[in-house]
Amino acid sequence: MTSNSGSRQRNGSTSGVSGNSRLRAASVAVPLHSPRFQTPAIKWRGYPMEAAKWTFTSSELQDIVSGAIKHSAEASGIRLLRLRTAQEEIPEELRRMEMQRTDIKTKYKMMARKRTDIMNELSTGLGGDDKSANLQLLEELKDVSMVLDRLAEDLHTTDEQVAQLVSLRDVHNASALAMAIRKLNASFLKQLAMNEHYRHQLEALEGERDDAWKQAEAVAGDYDRLVVDTPTSQQSGSQPHSNRSSRVMAMRKSSLRVSKAGLRTSSSRASISSNRLSVASASGSKSPFTGEEVPPVPPLPRRPTDIYTDIPGISTEAHSPNSATRAMMKAHEELCDMLGIKMVDRPRRSRSVGGRGDIEKMTTQSPSRPQSSGGRPTSLPDRSQLTEAYQVMAADVRRLLTFYSHLNLTDPLSVMLC
Repeated sequence: MTSNSGSRQRNGSTSGVSGNSRLRAASVAVPLHSPRFQTPAIKWRGYPMEAAKWTFTSSELQDIVSGAIKHSAEASGIRLLRLRTAQEEIPEELRRMEMQRTDIKTKYKMMARKRTDIMNELSTGLGGDDKSANLQLLEELKDVSMVLDRLAEDLHTTDEQVAQLVSLRDVHNASALAMAIRKLNASFLKQLAMNEHYRHQLEALEGERDDAWKQAEAVAGDYDRLVVDTPTSQQSGSQPHSNRSSRVMAMRKSSLRVSKAGLRTSSSRASISSNRLSVASASGSKSPFTGEEVPPVPPLPRRPTDIYTDIPGISTEAHSPNSATRAMMKAHEELCDMLGIKMVDRPRRSRSVGGRGDIEKMTTQSPSRPQSSGGRPTSLPDRSQLTEAYQVMAADVRRLLTFYSHLNLTDPLSVMLC
């Protein structure tokens, strides 16, 4: 019996020690833990443009860009928003969601602290006899847990909505960029087609130009053969003709060199086209080979009607025509000589004096003054002969225009300079 009673006493003392240890462990306060809602960083990180240039190779960059272009080229992945939605409504909704998420986080932290306090009170009141207080704390803990669950659900919903709005905005920007790339690609393909069309048109025009030059050479050769076959009696008094076919060939080579070198500026082309239009409107003649206008012809010197040359007794060396008139007459003679056109010989005038008053004054002062021995007869013909001379000059000009139109020349002065 003594041994049994001793064992019961030891067991009782052991159970009492274990009960006291449980009460002390339950009375220890639970440490306060407040959620921080921090987003952990992912292990992938995008490179900026400068870092990507020296990080990736050219082939890798090409593969990345081509893959992005192919992905954006799919029309099914394009999602565009209205301008007002993308610039006003979505940013406003994102600000509202951010504020709502901050409010939910604050409430969650408050309820988490309250739950910790209730758990601490329960842990300290488990050893007491007040069961009703403990039941009330349990009910409060239940309500707090339900509120925390609802706040967690609201926070998750808000995060998902923010992520959807951000994704929608990014998809809109990517879709707009894809639309721009598709438009640029279509414009590029259209420009390629236009360039190909213009290239074929240029080849056709170059072929027509070569045919026109060949025809001009043939016409010049026929003209040279006609001049050679003409009897010498018809060429009496005329100057020797030049080889027009060789001149046309030289002009063709010069035109090809100039066109290949690109020496014709836009201003010179504009001036040439304006001169062609002015001469075409004045003459009304056009080339039978092309639709361009007749090239301009340098103006011929005209003698004013108030100049008289039949004044006796005045020296011919007293006055002379100006330099511009002499240069124009010389250019006209050289042009006619080069083209093989016979110049009409007209007698030279002895004296030109402007003004009818001077003529009348001189004739009244010396009406019967004889002609000096060294003087020459007057060179001004009567009006009928003068009209005939002007008609001959007009016929020369018309022949020049016809010959230029057959040869399709740009400027008569350029013919003399070639």
